[in-house]
Amino acid sequence: MEQRRSPLLALALAAALVLTACGRPDALPASAPRAHGPVRAADAPAPSESPAVPADVTLLPRFTRTARGRSGDPVNVLIAGTERQIVEGFDQAGWLPADPVTLWNALRMLKAGVTRGDYPTAPMSTLFLFGREQDLSYQKNPRSIIARDHLRVWKSPVFDPLGRPYWVVAATKDIAVYWNKTHSTHRIDPDVDAERQLVIDDWVATGRVARQAAYLATEPGYRGANGEGDPFVTDGRVVVLDLVE
Repeated sequence: MEQRRSPLLALALAAALVLTACGRPDALPASAPRAHGPVRAADAPAPSESPAVPADVTLLPRFTRTARGRSGDPVNVLIAGTERQIVEGFDQAGWLPADPVTLWNALRMLKAGVTRGDYPTAPMSTLFLFGREQDLSYQKNPRSIIARDHLRVWKSPVFDPLGRPYWVVAATKDIAVYWNKTHSTHRIDPDVDAERQLVIDDWVATGRVARQAAYLATEPGYRGANGEGDPFVTDGRVVVLDLVE
């Protein structure tokens, strides 16, 4: 069931915005130009390691959704493995799980705004895939509560030949906080492919990746906007990591 943005998280982020005097970022375009549409799976380039790419890749969404059904952050990584492998791998790579949205954690965000201090496991807003919110949320490299590398993970209904699920990852980088007409929100770095590469490099460094491949989900040079209207550009690839058995 879809939920609207948590009032606690919105309130804490709004207060932190004022207290840290972030201000509004440079003007964003009203709407970023859109590509003509997703590339059919049959048009995707042949993967370098075919076992890593699911045969029924068309069942996997390209974009997340907001609580109001708007297109959100792009999906840019798939990982085939067990839940234990996923959790242990992100932990080994230095990614920290985001705290749940509670009154106490909202107060911690306010404190971080007042003191301009760190909150490396700050709560993360909700996005949706497969009709539900993310199963896992991770972040790293925080700069107070304003900027961070962050991602959301969903267990998909698609499985690899070993019976392990593919975990869908939407990774973006928060670079600022600003007031977006009715609420405060994070602004993302338009270069979402750079954040995808960070996730890939981190996983490869763990020694847990057996194979990697990629498929083309949108046209190269695709330009879009997330649910908050922040523009992004991507080469259209989703990178698939097949973990060691």
